[in-house]
Amino acid sequence: MMASTSARPGTLTLSTGYMRGNDALKWKDIELFMVKNPEDPGSQILLMKVQHRLNKGRRNEGAPPKFMYTERNDSLGLCVIHDILMYAFLDDAFASPYIKCPRDIWRLTKIPEHRQSTPIHFKEGLGDIPVLRRAMRTDNGSWVTNPENALLCSQAQSWEQTACEKAGFPDKGSLYKYRKGAAVNLRHLDEHSRNAVMGHRKGGTFASYVSVLDDTQSIYMGTPTRDSLLNLAIHANLKRDASAPQDLTIEQKKSLEMDSELRDLRKAQKSLRITLIAEFRRLQKAREANDARWHEFTRLQNKIWARQRKLYRKAKKTARDEFFQNIGNQIIERNHQGNPIIFTPDTSHIQPERRALSHLEFKNRDVDTVGDTELLEDRIQSLELRLKLHSLHVPKTLKKRIKFGQHVSKKAGATEDFRWKHPKKAGTDGGLLPSKSSTGLECPVCLGRQDLHPSARTYPYARKDVLKRHFETHKLPFVFKRDDRQCDYPGCPEVLFTLARYKIHLEDDHNISL
Repeated sequence: MMASTSARPGTLTLSTGYMRGNDALKWKDIELFMVKNPEDPGSQILLMKVQHRLNKGRRNEGAPPKFMYTERNDSLGLCVIHDILMYAFLDDAFASPYIKCPRDIWRLTKIPEHRQSTPIHFKEGLGDIPVLRRAMRTDNGSWVTNPENALLCSQAQSWEQTACEKAGFPDKGSLYKYRKGAAVNLRHLDEHSRNAVMGHRKGGTFASYVSVLDDTQSIYMGTPTRDSLLNLAIHANLKRDASAPQDLTIEQKKSLEMDSELRDLRKAQKSLRITLIAEFRRLQKAREANDARWHEFTRLQNKIWARQRKLYRKAKKTARDEFFQNIGNQIIERNHQGNPIIFTPDTSHIQPERRALSHLEFKNRDVDTVGDTELLEDRIQSLELRLKLHSLHVPKTLKKRIKFGQHVSKKAGATEDFRWKHPKKAGTDGGLLPSKSSTGLECPVCLGRQDLHPSARTYPYARKDVLKRHFETHKLPFVFKRDDRQCDYPGCPEVLFTLARYKIHLEDDHNISL
């Protein structure tokens, strides 16, 4: 939306200057229509109006500017309407009870002859709910979308920088690059129109957003301008390199532990820990006694963590800077040796559904050469894949461990019909899970979670201690007070009422020792 309208990040998300409120782009700011295509009266197309109430200097004042969005079928990943439809399905935002799946959007919105559009209304009760919302952690340790609180601009900025780093850009930049990129294409407008679109009060402000975009060399020489080369020169892809280091090597991480300040902090913490255990037997008792040395111990621990993060970030930045400073020399040297650099990205950790979605949404095709039926089916399939991915979560700790490319053969007796009728009893590959775990290293809670990807549900941890630490993150109570808990192991009907009995049952019946 920023690239399409040059909106500031704070117009769409919760600005850091207004943290006490919860004002961001809300459902009441959006109007969605199915309209008759003026270029092809026999077809219909989606149209969306969005008002920007939170422009800088005019927050909720006067008549807010409204921007129009139309369908983009060349690259569905860049279609704003496509994103809004996905959020609407996830929030159950449609006022009509008959819109239950993506196909209903086009199946039930046929426009009457006497009208030019069919409005697609959103529920009135969701009017003040932000469209973009932050993540929150539930009591059982899983991450979900916050039902009310808007996404923080700082959080969106952090995600953007991480994405730029993963993509191999030398400069992480900020969200403002989308606003500046949109400004480049507004140069042909008059000053008043530019100010209205950009939200500026003075025309001179626009100059700070735009670099020199003219081929002055060709103009001076009187030759045709080379616009394609000029566009590449100002494009971020000019220096992008996906082979840039994404993390420190094991040797580099070990070298961080040799930092003198970090070693002194660890030494002081270790000495204090020995003293506390000698007197209180357990650190928990020292905390309960509110001993001053316990507070000093936690202070040292926090300083160690802060020092580690600082050293890690500094070393990582240094490694990336050195890579981009020397990559040209490395390419030349390897070419001189007759051994050119070849980079093959590792995509084994990417979910198959996400890979299929990227192929579907970034075709960058000429829509004039594609039939309307194919365009519509691609759009519906893309929405269905997005909604499916929302229920195929992979925890952050497992994203680098699970390799989705590895083929797993189907277990005997598993059929496609069984997988659809009994999803809770199916394993990673759709087969039946045995009543007793063969490894005893799967997390029982994850096995019963339907919002996880099958590969994440049945992931076997390396050791028992790793499994136990992971199990503790679910924060199960010692006594299941409200409702007795059914065993999470797929297919097990046993009902339990205490955590101790839960663990005993898992060890006796399912060979999982916690």
